[in-house]
Amino acid sequence: QVASRSLFTIDVVTRALANKNTAFDYSDVLNAVMKIIDDIQAKLSKDKAQIEQLLASQNVTSKTRYDHSIEQPYSISTPHANRFALIISDLDSYLVLIDTAWLSGLIASNSVADLKYGWRRSVLRATRQLTHIARDSMKKVNRSGEELAAEVREELGVDAETDQAILSDALANEVDSTAEVA
Repeated sequence: QVASRSLFTIDVVTRALANKNTAFDYSDVLNAVMKIIDDIQAKLSKDKAQIEQLLASQNVTSKTRYDHSIEQPYSISTPHANRFALIISDLDSYLVLIDTAWLSGLIASNSVADLKYGWRRSVLRATRQLTHIARDSMKKVNRSGEELAAEVREELGVDAETDQAILSDALANEVDSTAEVA
C-alpha cells in the first residue's frame, strides 16, 4: 500500500510542478521511478527463470499450493502502481516456485530462507526509494507556495498528516526488519 500511495503522490506532485514551472523536468522524476521498477522487474524475471529452469531440468511439473493463502488489497491509482502490483504478483509466483523446488528437495532450507529474505529486502528497498521520491516531491511542492500545495493536497485526497504517517510507518518497518536480522 505504501508503494501505491508513493507512486500516486509522485504522479500528482510531478504533474502539478510541471504545470506550474515549465523548467521542472517531469520526465526526470518518471525516469527515476521507471528505473526502480524496471530494475526490480528484471532481477525478478532472471531469478524466476532460473528456478523454472531448475524445476524443468528435474521434471517437476506440479506447483506447491497453499491451503490458507492471504489476499492483500492494493490500490492501483497510476500505471506505475499497476506495474508495481504486477511485480508483487510475479514475486508471489516466484515464491511458489521456490517452495516447490524446496519441497522437491532441490533447494536447501537455508537457501530458501535466504532467497525469501533477499526478495523481501529488495521490495522494501524499492518501496523506500519510491517513498523518498514522493517525500522529496512533496517538499518541492511545499516550497512552491501554499496555493500549489493546497491543490496537490486536494487532488491527493488525504491530509498531509495521514500521508506523513504512512511514509513514517514504511520507514519504521524498514528499520524494524533490519533489526530482526541482526
